[in-house]
Amino acid sequence: MEHKKTTPRILKGILTCICLILVVAVALPLLGVATILGRFILIIALPVAVLTLAFSPRLRAWLSIEREPARQVCLGLGLPGGLQLHRNHSWARRVGGGKVTVGADDLLQRALGPVTGIDLPELGKSFDQGDDLMQLRHGGRHVSIKAPVSGKVTRVNRLLSKSPDLVNHQPYDAGWIVEMSAPELAKDEGHLFSGQEARQWFREDVDTLISLLTPAHLKLQVAQDGGILVGDFHDQMNEETWQCVRRAIFGHRPDPA
Repeated sequence: MEHKKTTPRILKGILTCICLILVVAVALPLLGVATILGRFILIIALPVAVLTLAFSPRLRAWLSIEREPARQVCLGLGLPGGLQLHRNHSWARRVGGGKVTVGADDLLQRALGPVTGIDLPELGKSFDQGDDLMQLRHGGRHVSIKAPVSGKVTRVNRLLSKSPDLVNHQPYDAGWIVEMSAPELAKDEGHLFSGQEARQWFREDVDTLISLLTPAHLKLQVAQDGGILVGDFHDQMNEETWQCVRRAIFGHRPDPA
């Protein structure tokens, strides 16, 4: 009886070994094929990636953007890390290759209101730091953006021709406006704000804005953090107040009569 019980166990063991051998026999060639294909794909993908990175400024700029979200500075207005501010409230962010992307900060776009048009500079045109680089428009109001660095315009954000309000919705990301070469970047950075200094200066200009807005022009939506400027506060400014804001904060001379 013991012999009869042992025989099925032996047969079962033999069948298990055969199955394992078959699995290994099938898996090893498949693994070899997968390894060869993986190497082939890698050989092709690496040069493609290198060429794409070399000839795509858009990809280089995307990879170099610091993905830190805009940190609220005060009253709902934000400022991310990784960029530098000009006194006119334009910003510059390094994108590698001696170039920077340029845009308008949160305070500038909120004070102007929804951007309905942008006067972009010509490609290849050179500017000195502090020159009028471009102009944002909202209805009959406009504000000039100063060049935060000296250099040449190498690219413009074509998305803004169809969606200029990206400057409002994503001022530090998709709403960038131009790319510039910056051969004197190290020198120019000495005249820009960055880090804690930028946040402090930004906060002071928000205080200046509030001081220029009379209670009739200013609305605050109370929140636990002390309140935020409502989204349409630009509509609370009459023309006289707007001109004061342009002069005091954005460095504009009065418009000719």
